[in-house]
This record gives sequence, structure tokens and C-alpha cells, in this order.
Amino acid sequence: MPTIKGNAAAATADALANETFNVIPNTGAVVNMAISCAANGGTFGFGIGDRVIVAQGTEANVEVAADVIDWPRDQVVFNEVVGPGQLKLPIGAAGTEIQWQIHIRYL
Repeated sequence: MPTIKGNAAAATADALANETFNVIPNTGAVVNMAISCAANGGTFGFGIGDRVIVAQGTEANVEVAADVIDWPRDQVVFNEVVGPGQLKLPIGAAGTEIQWQIHIRYL
């Protein structure tokens, strides 16, 4: 099961653009994602191709400690079955750092 983990300190149209495993093959996959930010105001969206899974502008949970993903608290995508395409993660960091972790299980 591949995992993408990263962070962004500034707004970006797609934080996954140059990441390994950001393209789901024709067989599809099951995706789980957790995300958190360092302070209030960090926003994100998540999707694959033209399909929106989390609406852009959704606020991320505020973390308890620096660079922490707490899966029970921060998970925002639960066993989402997706078809082929490129994963997209637009970030509106709004002066705060955002951390994310995405687990992919190919079908």
C-alpha cells in the first residue's frame, strides 16, 4: 500500500503534482487521507481528475503538536473507492503549514 506524506507552507493549486503515486491506475484504488494544520485558517480540497471528494476551502483540523497527523482525529477521507486518474490536493495555507498523509490500496 503506497503512502504519500507531505506538507505545504504556502498556497498551491496542487500539492500532489510532483509526488510519487499521485496517479491511480486503471484498476482503481481505495484511498484514505488525513490532514492537519499548524493554526486556524488552513484550507484544502481533494479530488481525482474532475471528481471532487472534499470541497476546496474545507478547513483542516488544527494539530496538537508540530508535524503531527493523528489518524483518529484528522482523517477526512474514509475508504473512498476511486477510478483511474490523477489525485489533486489544492492547498490554501493562509499563513499556516499543512501536513497530509494519503494511503492508497490498489484494486
